[in-house]
Amino acid sequence: MTIHYSATKNAFFDDALKSDYEQFNSWPSDAIKMTDAEVSTYHGKQSPQGKQLGADANGRPIWVDLPPPSLGDANAAKSKQINDEAQKFIDANMPSYPSFEMLTFAKQEAEARAYIADNTIVTPVLTPIATERGLMVADLAAKVVAKADAFTALSASVAGQRQKYQDELTIAYNGGNGSLDAINAINPIYTLPA
Repeated sequence: MTIHYSATKNAFFDDALKSDYEQFNSWPSDAIKMTDAEVSTYHGKQSPQGKQLGADANGRPIWVDLPPPSLGDANAAKSKQINDEAQKFIDANMPSYPSFEMLTFAKQEAEARAYIADNTIVTPVLTPIATERGLMVADLAAKVVAKADAFTALSASVAGQRQKYQDELTIAYNGGNGSLDAINAINPIYTLPA
């Protein structure tokens, strides 16, 4: 099998199909026969990380650097990174709970705060949880409020940090007139609240 490469098409062409290409005037005029080494390196091969197929000054196939992303693409990717890193940080610093239990958190917190303010109120969510755990409702209410306050502090801190990175990104993007270097310099690293 003889393979040709066209720099203008940046594609490979099998010599066995040349007559078909010529019949439709689609055989590239700059098609050059590839060496065995070129065929084994480039034809049907996955490009290395950060590279793509291109041509050298003589029209021979080579791996060339990928072009830098557009400013818009870099902005979108950095925004996604900022958001993803924030969520990963929250996930890494919060215990895991089943989704059905998480659906009760707002109700647990509301009941706990109300119970701490007035321990005579009915607590239809906290009471069965406390009973199953062998706790007093007052003790459970204190734990629920402490966890809710800790989560609020963590999420508010991370939200503020995330928004700060987004503000930096807005400045770096500058309505499409910014720079890739400024966007790439933003490194979202989240920290626990002080």
